[in-house]
This record gives sequence, structure tokens and C-alpha cells, in this order.
Amino acid sequence: MFALFLWGSADYTAAATSLPPGPAILGFDRDLIFRDKQTNIAHISVRDSYGINDAMEAGDRSRIESLRAVVASEQNASPIRKMMIALCDAAMARVDGDFARSSNIILQALHEAGRFGDLSRTINPIQIMLRNIHIGNLMLMGRVRDWAEETGNLQTGFYAPVRAYYNIPDLEFRNMDFLKLSVPAHAIPDSTLEGPPSDSVDLDPSESQFGDQTAISAKATVLIDGSPATATFGTATVIGSVPFSLQRDHHWPVIGRLAGSRDSSPDPRTETVVLIPSIKIGQTVLTNQIMTVTHSETVLIGLQQLSRLRHLTMTSRRLSFGSSAPISCNLRPVVSSFRSGVSMFLLFPVSYARGDTQAIIGTEDNAPDLLTVNITSFSGKMAHRSRTEYLGTSYGQRAHETFTQNDTIEVAGKSLRSSVRYQIGDPADRPVISMAALKTLSFSLDLPESMACLR
Repeated sequence: MFALFLWGSADYTAAATSLPPGPAILGFDRDLIFRDKQTNIAHISVRDSYGINDAMEAGDRSRIESLRAVVASEQNASPIRKMMIALCDAAMARVDGDFARSSNIILQALHEAGRFGDLSRTINPIQIMLRNIHIGNLMLMGRVRDWAEETGNLQTGFYAPVRAYYNIPDLEFRNMDFLKLSVPAHAIPDSTLEGPPSDSVDLDPSESQFGDQTAISAKATVLIDGSPATATFGTATVIGSVPFSLQRDHHWPVIGRLAGSRDSSPDPRTETVVLIPSIKIGQTVLTNQIMTVTHSETVLIGLQQLSRLRHLTMTSRRLSFGSSAPISCNLRPVVSSFRSGVSMFLLFPVSYARGDTQAIIGTEDNAPDLLTVNITSFSGKMAHRSRTEYLGTSYGQRAHETFTQNDTIEVAGKSLRSSVRYQIGDPADRPVISMAALKTLSFSLDLPESMACLR
């Protein structure tokens, strides 16, 4: 059964290795170890061959439901099979944006699995996948102190024994360990939120011209540790960021490093993670927020903060929020997320010239084109009329080969005449709905109540 969760074809259930006084280690084999050709660093990834985690990352609930039916059809009633069913249920709850329910499913399954769910007695791939999703849920809920404690438990209870098992002290876990702490969990205080039940800020759209098109931005002035700063509210970013200049002036404590960030640069990069004492948005104050330090000139407020604000509604001119703020939304979100919780996207159905798909809402994208689509290459008219554009990222300007075409785009049940920007990139990446959509539509979000709307 464990062979279903890792590469290779060996019968891993037959080989339980114990390294006294540590736990029994099941389902791991040296065939799972790979070495980076450039750095020679050994690395391993834990995944399931069914594709449950892949479906969760894609936000594909129907696929998870189908996989659950396959798992449930197995004749045996082993603890591992029950944990696999829980993996499917937890993944569906994550796609629904119900992170608390996802974690409750996981914790109950680990408890009922006995020794197979007890990290101090047994280490096995399905248990680790469940724990990793639970830890990611804590990150997405903004429970950073709890996330840090669980991450620390995984460091000592999983990473260390498996490194000893392979006798590779620097073994990396590349699809799990994206955010590495450099301080103990107790050094990270609990985060809090204080403010009125209904609050708002006016957005400064910073309208600018891109050729003959007008672009708007989701920007407002906030207070970062008491200092006024222009912030962009980003719906395609979990962990927000602050400019290096602010970090230089405030000397916020460094708590770790974030690796594997999604950026237009082809180079692997890491970012310093710092603890921000307070962020004031309107009259609402969030304390003890983790953010990365980048070379961008503006503060980026991510979903980790926006989700805490509750009943959030964003238009082109205003951001309103608060537990008592009015919200016109009754639709369940569709969430695409890495199980570690460092990346999450909200998906909405979109139709355009190339067909029907789901697109990411990304209000940090201030392109005047409503939709940005990655394609492998340009040909014909596209190649002849393409141009090089320099687009802003958290690491400065990056060159993109682009082609813009007017189109009728159907989003949120409305047909909008706008432009689509095609750019050379990974076609597997979903299209992005930019801030330009909010010239006509509004965006609403309350993840604790499992609501997300674009209308």
C-alpha cells in the first residue's frame, strides 16, 4: 500500500526499518533519492501516485471525488486505506476553502490510525502528507504560531529521522519544506486582529496609461509598524512582502527564509522572512505578521492578511471589510493551493477565444488587459506583432515577450470586451484575471465562511 505514495515499485510495506530509539520507517527506499545536477544536493519528494495532491493543487474537486471512489472501493479496511480516504476528504475541504474542516479531518484520521498515525512510533508517506496539509492549513488560516510549532515537530519527528535513515544530513524535502524557520517556534508570538466590526479604505487606483489603455492598481496607504507606506492588496499571494528599504530602517527580526517562490525569474531564489509587529489597514490592526523582504518598492498585502479581515469586498475604488461589513456573496470558493500553504489561488470560470478554463484572480496584476495567458511560443501574426514588455515582479523588472489581442471575455456570467495579453511562459500556469476586471466587477471574500465571489 505504501508503494502508492512514492516513486518506485518495491513492496515498501515489507521493509520496516527501526533506528533505535526512533520510530519505525515504512515506505522509503533509496530509489527515491535524487541529486541536483548543479549543486549535487540530495533531495526527495513525497507524493501519491493516485494524483490526489496534484488534484488539490489544481483545485479540481471532481477529480478528487473520483479518486476517493477508487480508494473507497478497495476491499481491505487497513488503517492506511482509511488515511487515504481522509487524504481525499481533507483535500476536498481545502479546495472548498474550509481549512479548519480539512485539518479536523486529518487530526481525527491520524488519531484513529493508531501507530500508523503516531509520528513517534511510525513514519510513513501517507501520514506525512496528511501532516503537511494540516500544517499548510494553519499557514492559510494565519495561525503562524501554531504553524511554527507543528513545523518544528515535523523537523524533529520526520526530517531528522529520515535523514538519519538515509545517512544524508543535508537531504532536502523539496515539495514540503518551502519555508525554513531560523528561530524556535516560541520566538514567534501569536497574531491578533483588533478593529471596528465594519471598516474600509479608499483605494488610490494610480491610473496610468499603457499605450491607449488605462491601468488601475489595488493600492492604499497603510501603516507598517507605525510608518505610512503604499500597499498593494494582492489576491494571488499568501505571504505578503515589504521592501528592503523598510526592513533596513526598522530592523524587524528575521525568522526564516522562503524558497521556491513563484516568480518570472528562471533562477531559483530565496527570500528573507521577517516578523512585522503591526499592519494597520483603515482602523484595523493586524499584529505579528510574517512577510518576505523583496526589492519591490511597495508593500504587498497577501491573502494571509486579507482572509483575516472577513467580509472583504474590493472594487476599483474601495476596500471594505469587517465581521459586520455587508457582503454580497453566497458562492463557495474554488481554491488551488500547495499543500505546504505558501501558495494559494482563488479560481473563477472564464471563457475567451481559446475556450473555457479557470483563471486566477490576481489584483496585484495592474495590467490593463483583463486576462493574461501563457503560451509556449508565438507563430504567424502573433510572432510578427509581438513585442518585449518589462513587467514588474518582486525582484524588479522582468522582460516578457507579449502579444495583445482584443476579445470578448466571459467572466462571472458577464461578457466583457477587453484585451487578452499572451506571453511566452509555462502554458500549464493558469490564466490570471487582473485588477482591470474590477473596473466592471467586484470581488468578495470570506474564507472562514467559505465564500468567494467575482460579480
